[in-house]
Amino acid sequence: MKLSYEYNEYVVGFVVKDEKSGRCVNFQFDDFKRSLNFGCEADDTYQVFTEDELATISEFLSSKKDAEEFISMMKEVFRSDEKKAEYFQLLSKNGCVQIWEIESLLAAEEA
Repeated sequence: MKLSYEYNEYVVGFVVKDEKSGRCVNFQFDDFKRSLNFGCEADDTYQVFTEDELATISEFLSSKKDAEEFISMMKEVFRSDEKKAEYFQLLSKNGCVQIWEIESLLAAEEA
């Protein structure tokens, strides 16, 4: 597999694509596992990959610095009931959440 990835505001996570086959899988922040995971919120994009491929993709994504930073930000958001409520309000209002909006939520807490 030749993998690429990018943040997607509608997934509120990362879309990882196998450039050779064109298949994609969504990785979202899983509040219970406190990590990026596939198959969240009834997303079935992972079903086009084998378990071994998903393990390879998970390892690939976990090695990326911006994915680690995203996980850290989301952990901070979910530590606070207030920030979590603001996050879900943004998501329900817009149907998506930009990275800068998450950063703004956290910056407001520091101010």
